[in-house]
Amino acid sequence: MTNISEFKPLPNANEPKMDHLTTKDYKDVYEPSEDSFLFIDSLQKDYENIKAMNPFIMLEIGSGSGFVITFLAKMLGNDGSKYYMSTDINPKAAIASSKTSIENNVHLDVLNTSFVSSIERLKGSIDILLFNPPYVPTPSEEVNEGGIVASWAGGINGREVIDKLLPQIPSILSKKGFFYIVLVQENKPKQVISILGEYGFSYKVVGKRKARNELLYIIKFYRENNNNNNNNNNNNNNNNNNNNNNNNNNNNNNNNNNNNNNNNNNNNNNNSNSNNSNNNSDN
Repeated sequence: MTNISEFKPLPNANEPKMDHLTTKDYKDVYEPSEDSFLFIDSLQKDYENIKAMNPFIMLEIGSGSGFVITFLAKMLGNDGSKYYMSTDINPKAAIASSKTSIENNVHLDVLNTSFVSSIERLKGSIDILLFNPPYVPTPSEEVNEGGIVASWAGGINGREVIDKLLPQIPSILSKKGFFYIVLVQENKPKQVISILGEYGFSYKVVGKRKARNELLYIIKFYRENNNNNNNNNNNNNNNNNNNNNNNNNNNNNNNNNNNNNNNNNNNNNNNSNSNNSNNNSDN
């Protein structure tokens, strides 16, 4: 893992201010690192699709410092038309997320809980779900240690925490929802894709980056009918543009025909006048 000061994100990224957290805080809370920066870069890259989907409720599971969910709120707007939430099993991380949102003038409801416990009433309503899981392969006993260890200890293949969440995704997401997750090669991403595929989810790799000895992925999952709706909207826009072009062409053609007819009429009138003049001269 790399310190935030050692990694340069994409230019123009609307990063949250993080100088309210110190080295002391990061002894207990995961510090934004290469995976965090790849996450916000990938969300920014997918902005147009997110905007077109028009999300209302956004949730990050395991928000840590609050860096990613705060970035999403700054990117999409914080005018009260959208609702942002985060959960973290680490109480100090929940406090850090809350501080980050306040420092960046973002309204964020933060819960100190595991996954979506205590917010079951929102299941099926989450339009954007973010998850940067503990993905580092470790012995299984480290998964339950708590504290800062809980932010990276993923157990066998780094999948033990991930595999607990995957079966819940269909009931958490809204019908149009997007699920973004960070994975590394050791997590066997193809297996994750296959598992969610059985629940009817398609996928797209929206971010990929080599970070030291890790190959990081940001994978977006969505239900296929939602993608079809987006494509239909794009096709409708294209059809409207084509229809407008056709109408303009028809109008231009009609105008040209009218102009030609007027010219012909003028020529005929001129010819008639000329003939009448000639006849009068002969007389």
